[in-house]
Amino acid sequence: MCFCCCRCCCNNCGGAMKQKPEDADNHCKRRTFAVILFVLITFIVAGMICVYISNDQMTDTVTTFDSTASNALDDLVTFIDIFVYQIKHVKLANFNFTKDVIYRDLDSIGYIVGIPVRSTLKTSGGIDTALDSAFGLASKVDTIALALIDLNTSISHLQSNATTLESAVNQLGTDIRTDITACGVCTGAPDVSELNVTIDANAFPDISDQINKISSVQSQNLTGIVVDAKQGFEDIPWTVENETATVVADIKKTVNDLSDQIQPIIDQADSFKNDTTGSFSINTYKDMLTNFTKYAVDYDQYRWYGGIGLASVILLIVLLLLIGLMFAVCGHSPDVDPTERSCLSSCGGNMFMAAVGFVFIFSSFLMLLTTLVFILGTPMHRFVCEPITDPDLTDFQTILDTYIYQSMYGGTGSLLGKLLLQNSSHSFSLKKILSDCEGGKSAYSAFELSSMIDISVLTNYSGTLDVNSQLDNINVDLSTLEILTPDLTAQLTDLKSSSDINFTEFREQLAQVSVDMNLSSLASELRDFAANISSVSPPDSANFYAHANTTDSINDNELADFIKAMATLKSKIDALEAAVNGTSDTVDNTLVAFNDTQTYLQNNGSQTVKDEAKNYANRLLKVVDSMVNDTLDALENEIGLCTPVWNLYNDIFVISFCKYLVDTLNGFWFGVGWCIFFFIPSIIFATKLAKHYRKMKHHNGKDVEDKRLPSPEVVRRHSPGLKKNKVGHSDGKGSLTDW
Repeated sequence: MCFCCCRCCCNNCGGAMKQKPEDADNHCKRRTFAVILFVLITFIVAGMICVYISNDQMTDTVTTFDSTASNALDDLVTFIDIFVYQIKHVKLANFNFTKDVIYRDLDSIGYIVGIPVRSTLKTSGGIDTALDSAFGLASKVDTIALALIDLNTSISHLQSNATTLESAVNQLGTDIRTDITACGVCTGAPDVSELNVTIDANAFPDISDQINKISSVQSQNLTGIVVDAKQGFEDIPWTVENETATVVADIKKTVNDLSDQIQPIIDQADSFKNDTTGSFSINTYKDMLTNFTKYAVDYDQYRWYGGIGLASVILLIVLLLLIGLMFAVCGHSPDVDPTERSCLSSCGGNMFMAAVGFVFIFSSFLMLLTTLVFILGTPMHRFVCEPITDPDLTDFQTILDTYIYQSMYGGTGSLLGKLLLQNSSHSFSLKKILSDCEGGKSAYSAFELSSMIDISVLTNYSGTLDVNSQLDNINVDLSTLEILTPDLTAQLTDLKSSSDINFTEFREQLAQVSVDMNLSSLASELRDFAANISSVSPPDSANFYAHANTTDSINDNELADFIKAMATLKSKIDALEAAVNGTSDTVDNTLVAFNDTQTYLQNNGSQTVKDEAKNYANRLLKVVDSMVNDTLDALENEIGLCTPVWNLYNDIFVISFCKYLVDTLNGFWFGVGWCIFFFIPSIIFATKLAKHYRKMKHHNGKDVEDKRLPSPEVVRRHSPGLKKNKVGHSDGKGSLTDW
């Protein structure tokens, strides 16, 4: 208004089409003004670009809001469904897997408990030592039996050879003595008075009893008896399994009861879904969003056109200023008189003034629109977006729990507690929820669902699954388990008796059974004697030659067989002694070991089972502990990661509404206001530059003085004596004194 009054009423502010000479020649000022105006145009262009971008961004926001919000709502519902599904999966997968593992262990209690019991008894009870000794003895039975039989056979053979030798030697002595007596000339005949032989081969100890006992042991199969005794010990796992069948059935029933108690967790998860969604129909709200977005898009095109028109007005002003500056700079010549300026220069100046005119025409409308958008956008930014984007969310929490809750339910309370837990007294920290969800934490942890989903049945499972007390009822009586059976005792005793042989007596008797005669020497003497009497009594000589041959035959046959039988008997005695060596002591030690094992089983067998049952109970409880820990860890860190909640909040409220809609709305009024702000100095400098480039109507800037003084022609006409020195100088330096 000041500018208009100054220009139109007072003919100032560039209203008069004249220019002072000093202004026309001040090239530095003109250039400075041009540079300043160009800088102002640049700032206005920046604001205009902001207006264009903000205008298009608002349209994009409105157009994409439907899909953004719908996707976020779909993700939220999917998140709730997945959360419930994952909880069910934890129950069905983790617990059922744990249940199967427990059932497998219960069904394998004989293996899991019985084998450690058997191993402990083997180590502490010395059963392995006893069994190894028994098996070693069993392996010697056949050797001892064979040695006994061989020895008995050798004794019989020796007795037979002794009888044959005794008969032959005695007959030989009788025949020689008879022939010596019958021979009248047989003086100097060999002395055969001591040729009689008496061999008592029946004085050896009788081993028939040992043979009978060892035969009995062989017939009873000592190895089989030891195997049976070992099998009774090896069957301890099956004994444990049979004796614990009732306890195992009770524990399985308890596990099933625990499964039934976990079912409420699933029901609570379904309840959580119903409580959070309630009557909320995702399709209904998506339809509402679609309809709203459709109407918004339909009407937004008019707003877009208006924004384009508004930006086009600014663009028109910018183009007038920019083109005017270009024309003015290109068309201006410093040497040309202001009244004679070129059309291009004058056009540039006129564009400056046209731009100024458009600013005055549209400035009120622009300012009004800027104010209206400012009044709409700034409160939304201050009272909606700042609480939403505040890291502490204190104001937003207050709005939810005070104003929104009061409008929906009356009074004050926790809106999230009412929606999620149906308990308005349970206060949720919106900052914690969004922070946890942004960090990808689980819904159970972020929404503090411990008060809604009660997992105490898992953490306090020991009250239901009291495996220790149930396994204490195990009573496996191993005192009746016979390792040292009567048959085994009898067979080992018989084996000991069969090896109880007096080998010293055998050797003493063997030493007494000997033949102290030299039949070879006797045969030589008989031949010599026969040769001496051959000339005297040839028949007698022939008889003695025959006796010599008989003596050689006995020496080579009967005596040799007897000596060989004695050597064989000695070797059989040695073999039997080697076979039975230490057998008696081994049997005694084996019986002692079996007795010790039997005593240990009777005194410690049942307690060993109870000790292993405790280890077994700890094994089962570790399986359940692992399941509980995995479940709790899954609930707190893996199940239902609530990132979709953060995405819903961030996409709809923070990004779509605040960063896109509100920020672009504020960017729109800021861009327009920015342009308006720089319109003010641009008016000033455009008006000042216009005088430097527009064609002036008055010459030399002397339009005021010329109205009071006569023109040079009038002066010359009325004063012919004056001499014309300078006329019509276009540089503005002429004066009346020149005339």
